[in-house]
Amino acid sequence: MGKFAFTADEVDEIVSAPKYIEDPGVLNPTSEYADYPVHMKDGRKYDLIFRFFGNGTCLLLQNKPIRGINWHARHPNPDGSCVFGWHEHIFDDANDSEKVFEVPVLRSVGKRADAKIIIEISRKLWNIDVWGPMGGQLRLQMET
Repeated sequence: MGKFAFTADEVDEIVSAPKYIEDPGVLNPTSEYADYPVHMKDGRKYDLIFRFFGNGTCLLLQNKPIRGINWHARHPNPDGSCVFGWHEHIFDDANDSEKVFEVPVLRSVGKRADAKIIIEISRKLWNIDVWGPMGGQLRLQMET
């Protein structure tokens, strides 16, 4: 496998830059996962994907995770510390490292957070808008 083509600073800049997903239609939170292409508002071209899966999300760059949000009762960090519950992963493939931080805004929602909340928090953290007829609103297909 080759080295990742982006430094941690470049990835941080990509994550913080304004991005958008074209109207994804109806998201089905019961699906195993769903991928949505992410576009840079300034027109730069990257192979970016927003992935939604059962109980979390991630942002992929060249098919490698660079950010992720999910839930674990206890998630150990390489430095020996732990986070509990909802947390964000910040991946640094170039240095083969990962940092994990709590997501305080999700602390109160518990393990079974509503899929729409997880998606909306992820979009806000990673600066991703939704463009399309729904004007930034995501529609979710829920089990009946």
